[in-house]
Amino acid sequence: AVECRLAHVRAGPVDDEAGEACARALHGLVWGKGLEVAEVKGGGGDGPAFRVRVVDGVAEAKEAGAAEPSVNEQLVSRGLARVPRSSKYAKDDLAAAMQALQLRARSSRAGVWRYGDCDFSDDEK
Repeated sequence: AVECRLAHVRAGPVDDEAGEACARALHGLVWGKGLEVAEVKGGGGDGPAFRVRVVDGVAEAKEAGAAEPSVNEQLVSRGLARVPRSSKYAKDDLAAAMQALQLRARSSRAGVWRYGDCDFSDDEK
């Protein structure tokens, strides 16, 4: 196992209700499954960040392309995580897709957006 950071994803702390929900969803999405990991330059934060897809095998990884949404996209579209403000300047396709998914989750008041805007003050740190 190797620790990695998901590109363009910001979740609450695990001791917070929303952070715990995000951690549980992440666990359910990836635990015990084959993963395709690709580094994303400028992935919103310090150090390397990755796009992660769940795949059943090597053949599926080669065929998958953009067919299956990444773990990053699934967490944001469910409203369990959000896109950090620093990602709005990113030039990659994932950042644009994540912004659109966040807007959709926000308008449907999913997850962290259920009470309206969530606190972005931790993005300033």
